[in-house]
Amino acid sequence: MMAQPLPLPDPVKLRDDFRAAYALIDLVGDCVTVELRNKAGGYDPPFTIKAKVSGFKLEELIAGGPARQGDLRAIARASALPAGMRRLEAKDRVTWRGRPMAVLNYDDATHALGGEVLGVELWLRG
Repeated sequence: MMAQPLPLPDPVKLRDDFRAAYALIDLVGDCVTVELRNKAGGYDPPFTIKAKVSGFKLEELIAGGPARQGDLRAIARASALPAGMRRLEAKDRVTWRGRPMAVLNYDDATHALGGEVLGVELWLRG
């Protein structure tokens, strides 16, 4: 008996579906202001993007682990970030709902598909 091929999705359709899903962040996301610290020690002019901001789930808060209650994750469309922008670091500021926060992690791998970065996930504390 011959093995049946796996019913894999069409990669082009899958990429298009993911792009459409990430575009929804512009509809359901909150405005987040980003300020990049420059070499002179000041901040470059801020810019605003839309991001889906949420807290960590209770099961993600492990005693002695790095995530703390009150930490947030923000997912933004990669294409909403300025072209050529460097990765965000702890020295940069992100403001959400008037609350300034530090960037603990910048993840552009989790929301990539076929080598294309569709979203960037930020781990925020403030």
